[in-house]
Amino acid sequence: MSKYACYLPIYYEFMKAITKQFSCFFIVGALSALIQFSILISFVEFLFIEPILASTLGYIAGALINYTLNHYFTFKSSLSHKKSLVRFTLNSLFGLLLNFSLMKILLTHYAYIISQILVSGVILFWNFLIHRYWTFGPKREIP
Repeated sequence: MSKYACYLPIYYEFMKAITKQFSCFFIVGALSALIQFSILISFVEFLFIEPILASTLGYIAGALINYTLNHYFTFKSSLSHKKSLVRFTLNSLFGLLLNFSLMKILLTHYAYIISQILVSGVILFWNFLIHRYWTFGPKREIP
């Protein structure tokens, strides 16, 4: 038997916890994305606002929902809102810059909806890692 076999139960529990947490994060993110896409499409198609501005406004609205649900449900953070909200805001500002920059690049090659889908995928993984290990950590109940 391998000398690392004793770590398998720990690894299994960690993977089980992180999979559950990522699933919850994904659902919260899907709701936030639904809000962002609804605003994006509505503003572009009905109010004739430029896609980048519409995407930015949608991102901000989705972020507000995202913070609340992730703080209480996904990460069960015990950090004060003062601390976690500052961290979340900093990450959201970076995410907004990332969203804007990637949209600007991808819009030269793809339609705005395809561009937003690709950008959202990149931001999904970035946000999970940052929120898990910094925004809502280190005092969290899930390992």
